[in-house]
Amino acid sequence: MRLQTKLLAVFGAVFLSLYLAVEYHQYRQNRAAIVAQLLDEAEVIAGTLQAVRRVYQHQFIASGLPVNDATIGFLPAHAMPRISAEFLHFVRTGLSFNNVSDRARNAHNAADSVELEAINYFRADVEATSRMVPFTSADGRHFYHYAKPLRIEQYCLQCHGSRQDAPDTIRAQYDSGFDYQLGDVRGILSIKLPADELEKRVAARQYREMGTRLAVFAAAFVLLSLLLKHVVVRRLAQLKGQMQRLRDGDYAARVSLAGEDELAELAQSFNAMADAVAAGNTQIEHERVFLQTVIDGALDPIMVIADDYQVLMMNRAARRYLRHGEDLPLRCHRVSHNQDQPCGGNGHPCPLDEVRRTLRPVTMVHEHVLADGSRRLFELEATPLLDERGTFKGIIETSRDITDRVRAEERLRKLSQAVEQSPVSVIITDLNGAIEYVNPKFEEVTGYRLEEVQGSNPRVLKSGHTASAEYRTLWETIKRGDIWRGEFLNRRKNGELFWEYASISPIRNAQGDVDHFLAVKEDITVRKEYEQRLLHQESYDALTELPNRMLAADRVGQAVVHARREGRRVGVVSLYLDNFKNINDSLGHGSGDEVLLQLARRLVAAMREGDTVARLGGDEFLIVLAELATPEDAERVLDKVRTVFERPFLVEDKSIYLTPSMGVTVAPDDSEDVHILLRNADAALHRAKELGRNMTQFFTPEMNERAIKRLELELQLRHAQERGELSLHYQPQVISGSGRVIGAEALLRWQHPSFGAVSPERFIPLAEETGLIVSMGRWVLETACREAVAWPQPLRVSVNVSSRQFRDGDLVETVLQVLNDTGLAPERLELEVTESLLLQDMEGTAQILERLQLLGVRIALDDFGTGYSSLSYLKRFPFGVLKIDRSFVNDIIDDPDDAALCEAIIQMAHVLNLKVIAEGVETAEQMEYLAARGVDLVQGYYYSRPLPAAEFLLYLARNDQ
Repeated sequence: MRLQTKLLAVFGAVFLSLYLAVEYHQYRQNRAAIVAQLLDEAEVIAGTLQAVRRVYQHQFIASGLPVNDATIGFLPAHAMPRISAEFLHFVRTGLSFNNVSDRARNAHNAADSVELEAINYFRADVEATSRMVPFTSADGRHFYHYAKPLRIEQYCLQCHGSRQDAPDTIRAQYDSGFDYQLGDVRGILSIKLPADELEKRVAARQYREMGTRLAVFAAAFVLLSLLLKHVVVRRLAQLKGQMQRLRDGDYAARVSLAGEDELAELAQSFNAMADAVAAGNTQIEHERVFLQTVIDGALDPIMVIADDYQVLMMNRAARRYLRHGEDLPLRCHRVSHNQDQPCGGNGHPCPLDEVRRTLRPVTMVHEHVLADGSRRLFELEATPLLDERGTFKGIIETSRDITDRVRAEERLRKLSQAVEQSPVSVIITDLNGAIEYVNPKFEEVTGYRLEEVQGSNPRVLKSGHTASAEYRTLWETIKRGDIWRGEFLNRRKNGELFWEYASISPIRNAQGDVDHFLAVKEDITVRKEYEQRLLHQESYDALTELPNRMLAADRVGQAVVHARREGRRVGVVSLYLDNFKNINDSLGHGSGDEVLLQLARRLVAAMREGDTVARLGGDEFLIVLAELATPEDAERVLDKVRTVFERPFLVEDKSIYLTPSMGVTVAPDDSEDVHILLRNADAALHRAKELGRNMTQFFTPEMNERAIKRLELELQLRHAQERGELSLHYQPQVISGSGRVIGAEALLRWQHPSFGAVSPERFIPLAEETGLIVSMGRWVLETACREAVAWPQPLRVSVNVSSRQFRDGDLVETVLQVLNDTGLAPERLELEVTESLLLQDMEGTAQILERLQLLGVRIALDDFGTGYSSLSYLKRFPFGVLKIDRSFVNDIIDDPDDAALCEAIIQMAHVLNLKVIAEGVETAEQMEYLAARGVDLVQGYYYSRPLPAAEFLLYLARNDQ
């Protein structure tokens, strides 16, 4: 904005402010005058109304007129509202008046809220003679309320004093308005004037006067503007022109202004300044040339940068930043970084901004882009550039290329950090082995601080467990410039031994000569201990700490080799604990483990020096009898083994007796191969178990042949199901006496293409032992249910369930899925379990049987009487059927004991609401005897042998006819 415009704007603002102030002051005066005029008019109106009111009252009382509907209008209280209404027809200002009271006889004289406030005001202030206040009506209009009190005077008491003193006409007509005292406020004379009347009068007067004042102020402003332009603006323009010439470098510019005022003095000062600038400019140019010569001689880049990032000056080294074809002026960020925006952010702060903020020198590292496009790191030192008043003008920036130094320092830092943070110990020694440096890991591992071992030899860690020859080899290796690697068993500062794996190598200087040695060592103590534990775990049983199968086989092999050399024999004994499983099932596995520990200690104590006792797993042990002169010597050692079992094992205050079954083989008589010897001992043990408990059996070739056949049978059995060699035969279950078939028992059969029909007594125990019974049992259950669905009558099918199916086969889920898949009704399925199953985990077995019963499946107890028969089983488990074993039925006619036992079983079962099935019924005499004793069902060859599925369907058809 030009100076003339600014001055005119300032004067205009001043004149406008003065004018508005005058107008506002005049408005206040006009309003006060109009208000005073209104008060005067209100006083005149009030006086007139007071006179009218008094005349009305005097005339009415003096006339002696009675008060009735015809004359009541002459009373002042009734006349005043009518006069006010008529007044509005002649005066259009909206002014209204009335005399009102808070005890009005006439409704038109009742005071409103504003008038009540005035009445209370006059009663509170007995000296008050009038009151004028603004107010707003209910419809939002603004009024001024003028009120004068109507106080009781002497003449008023005639009508408003005591009731009895009032004229008869008054007293008879009204019942209120009496009992006032002289001076009391009877009411007020109320005058209401609209506020817009006041504003109209004020505005009219203001407008009449405003024009004159506005014309005066406008004329004064125009005259002052002309004078300002002639005296000041024109002369300043001349001065400005010469100053612009001087600014543009015309140092001959001068100003000539007539007069002796301040502007003339300013012109003279300008001329003196121009002379000084011309002289100084010459001196500055000489100094600039000298300074440029000096800084161009500096090897490091130097730049002078203004506070707007403009590069004011650069030396020759700095010009290397310039891209080809670019000259000053340039921005510093364009020169240094080839970018259009200033630096910024924590990663690359701007030195100019940092110095501007602190006004202190700063040092920082920047990456610069050179003219050839390469990037280099520079260390910048920026100092503030200040003028003579201390005002910040920019910075002086000196740079030094530190790219190579930073890279070297970074490599050194990484190397140092790697050594300091290395997870292995690092030692640096001189050529004589004196320690110069150890890292923190060395201090942590050994307990020695650097200060304690500096200058010492690493032999401070020697424990005496490493041979001197090993150290000699170490020194010979590293002195000839090679790397030595090996393990040490060293000693920590606290005396504790520890293992280290070390790699020691020479360090060569720049000339290639060895001047130091570097040892990198890893603490492998934990690994060594872990290896020892693994070796122990691989070779020893975790519970008894006896050798396991792998170590036992190794001991057998060593004993055989030694026996061959000495011409002696070796006995290999496989030992099995009879019925040990019952201890785990009844007392728990913890008690079973305690028995095994006691047995292990006894067996070891009973053996000779050189013999080995091993645990193969579970309840099976292996004893290696070394250096036997004859096979009979083995029997004498086995007698000592048997004495071990004569004393009871004490567990939880219980005495437990065990018996062993043992299988024995002798080398080299039976074989010298370790695996064959172990297999022979196992075959002999298997034979011992077949013969009964607490037996010892020596290996014979027949056992080997039996073992081979058993292995072959097991192999074939594993593939029998997938090859379709398994089938089901059904033996009818008949109602006793009637011959009517109500169900059948499904019996598994195996027809091998080479072996022929394999007896269930051979392959069922084998399937139990190998665990194949679980998958085979599911197949039996699925096949029986699927084929039963196709029977012409809804007969019940009975399926035998193995203990392995209870323990390993998710039996309840299997039964439920099979029933859903085949569609057989649950009540048509009967599952047979044996008494031996009930001895294993009775709680778990009871829960499974109860869940099966909830499905609707019937549970039968098979082979009752052959095992540990107990009435508690019949009460505790949800049996629906009890099957008498065929061994009792066979001699029921000839053996009174069997007959009595069968009769007792039948009666007991009926008392418990159980159905009774007699198995193995083959003769009419057996059938008649059992029917007479009340047996429910019979099953046996008397009615039918087990039939294949197709033949069983024919049997059902014939039976139905």
